[in-house]
Amino acid sequence: MEKKNELSVFEEEFGLVVNEDGNVTVGSKFVADKYGKRHDNVLAKIDGFILTIPELGLLNFKETQSIDKQNKQSYREYIMDRAGFAILVNKFSGEDALRFTYEYTKAFEAMAEELEYRRQQSTEMIVALTEKDNKIARKKILESHFGKRKTVSTFKYCNYEELPSLLGLFEEYVTQIRYTELKRKEYSRLVDGLTKNRNGGKYFR
Repeated sequence: MEKKNELSVFEEEFGLVVNEDGNVTVGSKFVADKYGKRHDNVLAKIDGFILTIPELGLLNFKETQSIDKQNKQSYREYIMDRAGFAILVNKFSGEDALRFTYEYTKAFEAMAEELEYRRQQSTEMIVALTEKDNKIARKKILESHFGKRKTVSTFKYCNYEELPSLLGLFEEYVTQIRYTELKRKEYSRLVDGLTKNRNGGKYFR
């Protein structure tokens, strides 16, 4: 199965979707249909859970209004996370319920793994792009000092305080040059710049 299709398969088969917080959720209507339960009975069970433990209504079951795809009518529904789902189906009995719960548990795990995989891919892509941008920016800095035979003028007019950092940049620049002859020329320009320095002459003679 291709990675790009996997999330839609989870939604089609299990009604699993990702909420705005990036968590895997499922609607009470889909679960009721999957388990062959009346949705009003499922809602009543969840209402009872929240009445007993109010925090469940804040953390695991979010009440909402959904639209029926067939008759376009609005109906009450709960959107639940994996913990809420586990609490609900724990009350369902029978072999079919056990099988559905097993399949759902695997689907929740697989979808969570898929989301984590995609997050890692996105993070790696962002890091790669950032590194690329940094390399481009660094190259521009180096070329601004030494590119197109600027080495002599760079060191010719630098002061003593600037010298250590410029020498570091110069070493970085020449490591990017492949040919030995070009490196020799750059070092010659460095020497010319140091010997002709007009701002810190006494340090470079």
